[in-house]
Amino acid sequence: MGARRRRTGRFALVAALVASAAMILIVWSPPPARAATNSVANPSFETAGTSSADAVNWTEGTNHARANDKVHTGSWALKSSYTGAGTSTHSDPITVTPNTLYTLSGYIWATNTTGNAYIDMSDLAGELTLASRQSGTWEFLSGTWNSGSNTSITLRLVTDGSPTAAIWFDDITLSVASSDVVVAGAGDISCDPNNPPPPPNCQQMQTSDLLIGMNPDVVITFGDNQYENGQLVNFQSYYDPAWGRLKARIRPAAGNHEFNTTGATGYYDYFDGVGNATGPAGDRTKGYYSYDAGAWHIVVLNSNCNKITNTTNGADCAVGSTQYKWLQNDLATHPTACTMAYWHHPLFTTGSHYQDADLQYVKPLFQLLYDNNADLVLNGHDHNYQRWAPQDPNGNLDSTRGIREIIVGTGGRDLDGFPISSTHVEARDRNTFGVIKLTLHASSYDWQFVPEAGQTWTDSGSTNCH
Repeated sequence: MGARRRRTGRFALVAALVASAAMILIVWSPPPARAATNSVANPSFETAGTSSADAVNWTEGTNHARANDKVHTGSWALKSSYTGAGTSTHSDPITVTPNTLYTLSGYIWATNTTGNAYIDMSDLAGELTLASRQSGTWEFLSGTWNSGSNTSITLRLVTDGSPTAAIWFDDITLSVASSDVVVAGAGDISCDPNNPPPPPNCQQMQTSDLLIGMNPDVVITFGDNQYENGQLVNFQSYYDPAWGRLKARIRPAAGNHEFNTTGATGYYDYFDGVGNATGPAGDRTKGYYSYDAGAWHIVVLNSNCNKITNTTNGADCAVGSTQYKWLQNDLATHPTACTMAYWHHPLFTTGSHYQDADLQYVKPLFQLLYDNNADLVLNGHDHNYQRWAPQDPNGNLDSTRGIREIIVGTGGRDLDGFPISSTHVEARDRNTFGVIKLTLHASSYDWQFVPEAGQTWTDSGSTNCH
């Protein structure tokens, strides 16, 4: 194989639009838990070809072979020990239906960030390319692709950029995309059960069991993922055995307890990889990012406004700040019918933090979301559940363009009460750990609060997008 130019990009790479291909949208998207039939033959390399090192339906490149020393599922994966400028393995041609939206996904394990690994469509005009950006863990990569006039494709698993260590691929999937996506999560999650608060708190295993049971496409978190101070050792000891079971699907937001450790280093080291500049938690100097899931555009913001570097105008949520300008541009370039955002500190709450001055820091960001017809905002910080009626940024009811805010600070740490009330709160509870489940349709969404085992309080409903 000849050398290829190295692919770059944050979570995925947008290929050029060419005359012979339909427009392509490449995004991070969730594992296809409810996907249609997989069109890839031998997707996990379980079936050998002419020798145990060969995978049937795949043509191995230089130093690519079936291996069982590291697997995502099953007993085998495809391993590359190549250290040159570029090589790949190919699948047999796959039949596709023209003018159809497909989801391509797979898992990559890179031993380090030297070199590159990606899944692509064998230099097809307008191809989809999924590039690895992590190391030391199985990284899930996914994107959507419109087949245009194509009737077949050949997938490639590529190593490039002179990697210095082995790279593995596993569980490659190509299927017709579903328009519905299920996301679920909570905030204020994990703590050391041997350290106060006493039982029945630190319920992170119970709430993660809910997620395991519902098998969502994306797991979202609303900050304070790990108490008390978000150190990496605590993430590894308490968060990882519980919510970490779904780590490949988690798209997290940072809370104030993560920033009790300088620079939230434990948070970024856990989610992005130790020392990595970026990853599923975003750039470690920012902590805000966006992605698409189905028909929805989803924005993750950092409400620790005074603790983000690269500020240009005071708190990095203020009008004109780095985060403000990023959000302004992100919303302008993603004019989807349905938009959701989540972060830690709520703008509106009847919980114990209702008098905190720093809640108002996020108002300019809320205003931008309102101005761009966003539909839903999810938060944590107060350790309870609150569903608010749609409001404008000043707290006025607005049934036409208002944003619904839901606080789900029920992930496991502990629960607290409501010192005040508001007629704009449509449902609230202070006694139940649980997670919120959202089913995102093309032009609407359903919500359901799912309580931990043994509890019965719940809340549910449906709303059309603006």
